[in-house]
Amino acid sequence: QGGTHKLTLAQIQRAVEGRAVNVRVGVADRRFYLSANGRSQDLAFGAQFLAAYFSDAAFRADGVERVRAAYSGQLAAINASTQASRQRLIGPATHGNDARWNPVPSARALADTPATALPLLYADALKTPPEIVVIGDVTVDDAITAIAGTFGALPKASLPRAPRWRTPFPPIIGQTISDYHHGRPDQGEIVQLWGTTDYFAAPADSYALAVARAMLGDRLIETVREKLGLTYAPFESNEEDWDLPGVGYIFAGIEAPPERFDAFRQALDQQITALAAGPIDADAFARAKTPLIATIRKAMESNGYWESREMRALQDPRAETVYRDQIKNLEAVTPADVQRVLNRYVVGHKPLSIEISAAPKATPTSAPAPTSAPAPTAQSGAPTPK
Repeated sequence: QGGTHKLTLAQIQRAVEGRAVNVRVGVADRRFYLSANGRSQDLAFGAQFLAAYFSDAAFRADGVERVRAAYSGQLAAINASTQASRQRLIGPATHGNDARWNPVPSARALADTPATALPLLYADALKTPPEIVVIGDVTVDDAITAIAGTFGALPKASLPRAPRWRTPFPPIIGQTISDYHHGRPDQGEIVQLWGTTDYFAAPADSYALAVARAMLGDRLIETVREKLGLTYAPFESNEEDWDLPGVGYIFAGIEAPPERFDAFRQALDQQITALAAGPIDADAFARAKTPLIATIRKAMESNGYWESREMRALQDPRAETVYRDQIKNLEAVTPADVQRVLNRYVVGHKPLSIEISAAPKATPTSAPAPTSAPAPTAQSGAPTPK
């Protein structure tokens, strides 16, 4: 949105007319990234485009204001959802209560962030040597030519790459935290979350937790939705971070009115206990594991998968082995592995309970009782009633 120092956004938009090149900026735990997606024949232009943004980003104030205005216009809809409240709480709670992992800014934070903050945020990153990945139907020679004439022609980076984060995050604390949404009053959401660990601390556990999560999801659909009628959308997830030591979790939740939260807790506890104690049905186990493998195979057909894979491998050589062996390691998970990780991380451990409910309605202020004195008017300098 801010364009470059040489070209405004409007000029850039005219320059890309007729070319299928889309540029996006992303932020991850250890990296910023610029990405251009398009046709193979536009590779050289896409490389020029990215190099211009990398070396000459303008961060114009009008671009910041366009983004601010667009996001501000979406905040009401965002804050009406229980999912936004969940994201506000889960990110910091699983990262040592660090507010930088809150992906949903408040209206005040959005309004108070100055346009000058953006170049400061990116300043050091843009002085480090970029890692460059080219994915798609292109030859090695064409890729080398496109990058050599753009990024390869830039001055040498003045700062070294940031070192890997090595300080472990503190463990997740079992407690109840809550937030309000501003949607329908009968909406609510509860999540029960248990801390696990990062991927490289226990790789085998990561695959077993993925299958455990999938099996738990199948059980929730059957028990919570069909038998108890609590919700039409039970959900679950697990995450074992590749970049941040100690960060990992598994959770399950539902959208339901707050008065049904206790029933969900009881049903979830029963399902976890039964799954951890066994026996595990072979068909149920296969139904949970097979789609996980199919999802990876399907992802391997996309440019996005290979882009992510190679970006990670450039920063951490261990990632290449992880990606290469994903399917093999998932196939190796057994029912006993599922029970082992549930008993290690979940059974007997107090969860972090996240509860989302509708914000209470404001109570109207009663009008003051009339007195014998004349009522003030706007003409006499009193504030105009609203």
